[in-house]
Amino acid sequence: MKKKYDSDIKNNVNKLLDRIIIALIVLIVISGVFLLIRKEEYNKTVTENPTENLKSIFEKFGVQWSNEENFIDSLLSVQAEKQNASFFDELLHSFTTILQMRNSIPNTEVDYLISPVKAEDGTFFDSRQQLSLGSRATLPIDADANGAYHIALKGLYLLTHNFNQNDKGYIENISNADWFKFVQEKQYLN
Repeated sequence: MKKKYDSDIKNNVNKLLDRIIIALIVLIVISGVFLLIRKEEYNKTVTENPTENLKSIFEKFGVQWSNEENFIDSLLSVQAEKQNASFFDELLHSFTTILQMRNSIPNTEVDYLISPVKAEDGTFFDSRQQLSLGSRATLPIDADANGAYHIALKGLYLLTHNFNQNDKGYIENISNADWFKFVQEKQYLN
């Protein structure tokens, strides 16, 4: 029974690694501070830096990430065993923190976005930078503005695509592929 249990753990960990390993390679360079509200800490707001968390856990478990060695091979060298559970817990926690994007503290003015996606110029979007531009801001300044911006873009998509009507005249959902093409290629600027 122990072998089956160990095998199940390894399979689950390998599936997790398969899904996040490429993203981790890209995301390790993110620098930013994220705010979390943890239920297990009685809804206290805590500040975390997932980059530093990842560096720390990689160092603790001997994962080489800052030199010429193959990062994937080094990451896979951490065995999927019970004594290494904290490594995989922190890896997953840091990964989900990076993907969080919206950071806010309830009942305060703190509400900003940090994107885990690197822009063409090598930067990561942080709405606080836009906020500091005041009336010169060209991108969303907080999470609510970001939501409104994307709702407006979807409206623009519908207008430019004849309301995305099917043969019966019903408005169809926008496919992810069509939506990503529209916003990534900035078709609305043409």
